[in-house]
Amino acid sequence: ISEFPNKLEQSPAILQVQIEEQTKALRQANEELSIEVEINRRITDFAKRFVEVDFHRIDEEIHLALEDIGCICQVDSTFIFQFSRHAERFSMTYERCLNVQDRCLHLAQNLSRRKFPWSTSRLLQGEIILIADVQTLPETATIDRIHWEEFGLRSLVCIPLRIQGRPLGWMGACHFHSPREWTPTDLRLLQSVGEIFSYALHQQNIEQQLRDQAEELTLTMAANQIGIWEMHLTPDLKVAHLQGSPYWEELVGFGAGNFDGHFQTFLEQVHPDDRPLFEYDQSHSLKNGQGSFEYRVNIASPDENSPAGYNTRWLSHRYRVSYDATGHPVRLLGLDENITEKK
Repeated sequence: ISEFPNKLEQSPAILQVQIEEQTKALRQANEELSIEVEINRRITDFAKRFVEVDFHRIDEEIHLALEDIGCICQVDSTFIFQFSRHAERFSMTYERCLNVQDRCLHLAQNLSRRKFPWSTSRLLQGEIILIADVQTLPETATIDRIHWEEFGLRSLVCIPLRIQGRPLGWMGACHFHSPREWTPTDLRLLQSVGEIFSYALHQQNIEQQLRDQAEELTLTMAANQIGIWEMHLTPDLKVAHLQGSPYWEELVGFGAGNFDGHFQTFLEQVHPDDRPLFEYDQSHSLKNGQGSFEYRVNIASPDENSPAGYNTRWLSHRYRVSYDATGHPVRLLGLDENITEKK
């Protein structure tokens, strides 16, 4: 009984401690929730920036995103490495550094996987590399540690960049002069942005491949004196618009970039006797799905001795017909080849 008053006297103090602990826990929960909301907002912002981004702006957007990530995570550097075609070598393709003197981009080019066997083997398998301090790496990672230290790195995290299971490279963040404990928030942000970068880099690679193939095709066709053209048809099967490759414009006598797209402008270049050939609405080719004929164009001649003031060029005109869902012809796609020497 004598102890009962003492317990009553202690109750307010105990209650105060409990209230303080609950308040602290609530405050911490609110802070974590605020951080979570902010991270979600940042990830959404990053995703929006890369949705339908123009091919020519992908590099700029990636550099800006790396800058933002560096500030959010408060790291010395953020970067992207990309594998070669067969993933035997890799190069740093993007880099953001807090201090310019720490930049490694010029040193990290065309590196062999043999310099980082421990790291790259894991990255190729889709594993995250998380290193709080390179000096604590296991003995099996000695080669990697030596080369990371050559770059001046002390702590780093590497997020694999993959698309449909195929490795593209990795995105990383690092500290140069001190160890760093990487938080779950750091990893969540980096992983989410890594997925966005993977898609953006994949799209960039596809765009570049298409552009390279188009350039190769253009050069090949120019070497063989072949130009590509496309015609859009009106409902009554007249030509609504005509466009051609730069070499086609040269082939028919306009000069690259000087054709206005009007079919009538093109017909004025065609020899008068051959203009009826271009009455596609009277041709069976629109039903057959393809057609061909030969025609002449009049090319202005700088030669004063040319009797008519122009030279005649013979072209082979071949095309295929595209149809809409109802089977109505809507487009012709074809090529013109210079056959003057064969005449």
